[in-house]
Amino acid sequence: MWIMTDWSFHVGPADRRQAIKWYPGDQWIDGIAADAYNWYTCRGQNELWKSLETIITPMRNFGLAHPNEELWLTEFASTEDPARPDRKAQWFRDARALFKRSGWGQFYGVMYFNYPGQQNCNWWVDSSTASMTAYREMAQDPYYRGT
Repeated sequence: MWIMTDWSFHVGPADRRQAIKWYPGDQWIDGIAADAYNWYTCRGQNELWKSLETIITPMRNFGLAHPNEELWLTEFASTEDPARPDRKAQWFRDARALFKRSGWGQFYGVMYFNYPGQQNCNWWVDSSTASMTAYREMAQDPYYRGT
C-alpha cells in the first residue's frame, strides 16, 4: 500500500510534496491510501472547517486515474468546533453517507485515527456525546462491516 498525506494530492506541480512525484507506479502497489484530517483550529491557526469529501476528493481523483487500484483512508479524523457542538457529529454523518454514493466504490476501507493528538487536536471519537453517537452509527452500519 502506498500511503501519502491528503495534502500531497492538493498541492500543485511546483511543490516537491505533490503525490504524483512519489508514485511508484501501478505495477508496484495494490492500493493507494491517504491520511486525511480536518484540522480546523487545532494547530493554533484558523483553517477552514472541511468536510471529509473536500479533504479527500483530490486523492479520489488521483485514484480514478488508476482504476485498478484500491483506495484506502488509513487514517482520518476531525477535531471539534467549540462554537458548534454538533459539527463533528455531522462530519461523521456526512462521511458515513459519502462512501455509499455512486462513484465512491473504489474505496475499500476507512480507519479512524482515535487519538488525543497534539496541541488542541482532540481526535477522540468520544470528544462529545454527539460525536460518539454519530461515530457509533457509522461503525454499526452494515455497509461498513465488509465481506
